[in-house]
Formats: sequence, C-alpha cells, structure tokens
Amino acid sequence: MENTIDDLHVHVPLFDKIVESTRLANMDGTWPGMTTLLTKNGGAVYLILLGALLGVQLWQSYIGAVVTYKTLPKNTFGRLQAKLVPAYTIVASTLASALLGRWIVHRAHALDFGSLCEVVRGLEYAGVYSAIHTIHTDAFNTILLAAVGLAHFVNLAVLAPATTDFMFARHRLEADEASQEKKTDVSPEMHKLNMKFNILHSLSSFVDLSALAATLLHALFVGYIGTNNL
Repeated sequence: MENTIDDLHVHVPLFDKIVESTRLANMDGTWPGMTTLLTKNGGAVYLILLGALLGVQLWQSYIGAVVTYKTLPKNTFGRLQAKLVPAYTIVASTLASALLGRWIVHRAHALDFGSLCEVVRGLEYAGVYSAIHTIHTDAFNTILLAAVGLAHFVNLAVLAPATTDFMFARHRLEADEASQEKKTDVSPEMHKLNMKFNILHSLSSFVDLSALAATLLHALFVGYIGTNNL
C-alpha cells in the first residue's frame, strides 16, 4: 500500500504547523493569494521593514566596513566609505521612519507618555525619573524608533559629512608631505587633523551603535508581543 502525502506529513511536525497556520488564516486550507498576503498581512510587512533595517545596520557598520578596511588601501577605503555612508544613512533613516509611522498608526498606546510630557512642559526636571516609569511600553518603543531615525539623520546631515571632510583633508596633507624630499615625524597640522577626525569618527560610530542597540531592543519587543496590530 502506497503512502499518500497526507499519510507522510503526519510524521513531520513542522509541516503540520504550516498547514494549521494556513487553515487558521484561510479555513478552507487553500492558498490565500498574493493580494491577500500584500494587503492583509501588516505584521509581515513590518517584519520585512525591521529585518531590512537590522540588515543594513549590521552589514554596513560591522561586516562590510570591516572587510573593506582590511582589504583595500586606506585612501581607497576612505573614498568608498564616503559614497556608501550617505546611501546607508538615507536607507536606514527611511526604514526607521516607515516603522515609526506604522507603529504610531497601529498601536493604541504608541503616544501614551504618561506624565512625562507634563513634567517636561512644566520644567519640573526633578520628577523626570518618576515620570519615566509612567510611560506605556508602546510609547517607549515609539521613542526607540524615533531615536533610530534621528541618529541616522544626524549622521547623514552632520557627523558623516564633517568626518569625510577631515578624512579628505588628511589625504591631501599626506600627499603633500610625501612629495617633500625631507620626511619628518607627524607634522602639527596632521596631528590636529588626526585628532579632529578621531573625535568625529568616534561620535559617528557611537551614534550608529546606539541606533543599532535601539533597533535590537525594539526587535526583541516585537518578537515578544508578536505581529498582531502591526
């Protein structure tokens, strides 16, 4: 006697779960169709956006940048990053803004900041700590997403351009000093440029790391509550 598909899949628990989830979404067990998946599947859209944001954050800052830094000459790496970082921050800030907008629209308490707003308006900063504990969890995630978008925008508009300017200034000065017949130790001008570049680069990296931490914390929360009402 030959086994049918129905006989065989009984022994595969994962297959059972997939079939059961399909039946819950569509009681006759048929394929729901692409239109339904795209228009009535907000949770999946949210997960795709969140996954894309985490992906670009991890890849650009902690995989792609590290590999290219170790592989390419310093000046070539700098020119490459000068092109990649603006594109990265634009994509990341756009994704964070889309997530924030969807979160505010679909979460009932996304703007429930408790007594924090009254404390800030009244300049009663001594009560900020206690007011923080009145913030709804959804509102806390609103703050996280807003912080992610703001962090990437600050990098895009302020820190990254300034860091790039000092980087190119170092490249020009290095070329000028290398063309001189008599080579000496690091010049005072180069020392100043290095110091300013290191400060700005450290600030940019800290802001980027903070954005990644906020995104991870939000992802953990989404994984805990599920994708309902998203």
